[in-house]
Amino acid sequence: MNTFAMAPLPALSALTQTTVSEWISYWLAERDYDEYLSICADTPFSEMGLSSIDAVELATELSHASKVPLDATIAWQYPTPATLAGYIADAAASRQPDDAVHTAPPAVTDNPAFQHLDEQAMADLLESLLSPAGKALQVR
Repeated sequence: MNTFAMAPLPALSALTQTTVSEWISYWLAERDYDEYLSICADTPFSEMGLSSIDAVELATELSHASKVPLDATIAWQYPTPATLAGYIADAAASRQPDDAVHTAPPAVTDNPAFQHLDEQAMADLLESLLSPAGKALQVR
């Protein structure tokens, strides 16, 4: 296990796109997605084969490490390590300590269109969004 991926990001004042990108790189390397990092930080998570479970874990761990609230679908909203790192750095820079709760994008589960989905159906939906084009979502 790569100990760098488990280390928290620097304090919010030091969060930059570079530090967040490095954290994401370590996180991906810990899960054996690192062979794709040599291609480019602009390689979409879907092309790396990021599973829906790993995408949710990435969002959870990155949110905890950065102290920036993130939705579980953040890897779909910002589909490459570079765009995700840029979003986190920008969100951290614009955060005020008092409005930490208000900086997250609205949760998908707050949307009435998704309230009927259970955890597995949400995972299936996320998987279909992150998978290469052509993979159809099968509704249960």
